[in-house]
Amino acid sequence: MAGHGSDGKGFGGEDFLFEVPELDYDLDVVLPEGAPDPMLWRVLIIPLSPKQVTDGGILLTSETQQNQTMINYIGKVAKLGSMAFKSHNTKDESDPPEVNDYVVFGRYSGVRIEYKGVPMVIVADDDIIAKAKDPRGFRIYV
Repeated sequence: MAGHGSDGKGFGGEDFLFEVPELDYDLDVVLPEGAPDPMLWRVLIIPLSPKQVTDGGILLTSETQQNQTMINYIGKVAKLGSMAFKSHNTKDESDPPEVNDYVVFGRYSGVRIEYKGVPMVIVADDDIIAKAKDPRGFRIYV
C-alpha cells in the first residue's frame, strides 16, 4: 500500500511533493559583528546559502539563488539564548546543538531577519528538529 513517505506518493498514489535538486551550500557562514543576541530559549541561525556557481562552472541566476534560499531550512547555529536547551521541554536532550553546529529547523519556525545584509532566523530551541554533521547533499521537499 502506497503511503505518505519516502516514495513521494500520497495514499491514493498521487504525487504530492515538489523536489528541489540536491543543494550544494556555501559553507563560509560569517556572523556580522553586532548581530542580535537571542533572548531566553531562542536560537540565532544563519540559513545556508546555495553556491553561486555550480561545480560545472554554471553561474546560477540571482532568482534561482533566492528561491533556493527561501525554501532552505538548514542553517548554522550562530548564537544561543541563555536558556536555550535548558527549559522543561528540551533539558533532557542528550546532545543539544551548540554554536557552529548545522541544524534543520521547521518550515514556519521563527522570525526571519536580515542584519548587515546577512539573512538570519531566530527560532525557539524546540523548533530545531535535527542536527546535521554535513549539510551538503540534503534535498528539501515542499
